[in-house]
Formats: sequence, structure tokens, C-alpha cells
Amino acid sequence: MKRLAIASVAVGVLLAGVFAVLVVRNVPTTPEEIGTGPTHVSRNGLTLWASTDGVVPACEVKTAAGATVPLVIPGDGQVQKDGMAYWYSFARSAKPVPAGDYAVSCRADAPGIKYAVSPRNSFVYFVGSLLGAGISLLGFFALGTYLLTIGARRRKAGIRV
Repeated sequence: MKRLAIASVAVGVLLAGVFAVLVVRNVPTTPEEIGTGPTHVSRNGLTLWASTDGVVPACEVKTAAGATVPLVIPGDGQVQKDGMAYWYSFARSAKPVPAGDYAVSCRADAPGIKYAVSPRNSFVYFVGSLLGAGISLLGFFALGTYLLTIGARRRKAGIRV
């Protein structure tokens, strides 16, 4: 029982470590405002943001080689806060694109709207990774503690396992 309990705790720590890596990889990043030059995306995927909600501008994204990146409107309505400003997602790359530099241009009817780009964030993966880390660590720790307690009771009662 003692070995099984130690193995259970070790598996829990190992799984929590895997989920911790996933948490770090899926941390939502602050959108980078589109400037005059190319915009650098540090991780796979691409999400476009606007400073005003409900805006669907005409945007074009091209790779450094000049290839057009197809965009889709996800409809998940993610909101990102950057200091005092809010960013509203309105489009993302249809398929995950590699990290790198992209030329992004957006046009809208309303003046004064700012646009930004970030890697493709997934709040669901981030929260799922957090929950996975916590549940695996606590669950396997609880199982290990239970197994140690059962083993101690059986030894005390003289039951051989």
C-alpha cells in the first residue's frame, strides 16, 4: 500500500507538471496594436482585436512572403484588458499560422478605432489546464493519503496485505 500511495502522489505531481506547462503555454497575451510596419506574433495562430465592440472591419493579413492568411469570425466574443483599455476579438486565422511577422491592414467605417494582433488565445485551454493541474495534484495526493491511511489501519489491525 505504501508503494502504491507514493506512486499515486508521484503521478499526481507529474500530471500537475504537464498541466503547468500547458498553463504557461496558454496564458492569454495582451494584444499588440497594429503599427505601420509588420506585426510580430510570438506564438502559433493569430487573433485580431478592435478597441470597439461589434465592429467587423475589412482586414487583410499577409505573411512575410506575401501570402494571404484566411480569416474567420469566431463569434466567441473574447475580451482582453490592457491597462485601462479593452480589446474585443473579431477575427482569427482560419488555421493556426506559425509565429512570425505579418502585415496587417484593417479598414472600418467609424473613425478612431484602433486594431491589434495577438497570438491565437484560447481561454478554454487556459482554464482547462489550470483545472487539470489542480485536480490532478489534489486528486492523486488525496488518493495517496487515503492509501497510506488504509495501509496504516491494516498494519495496526494486523492484517497482512
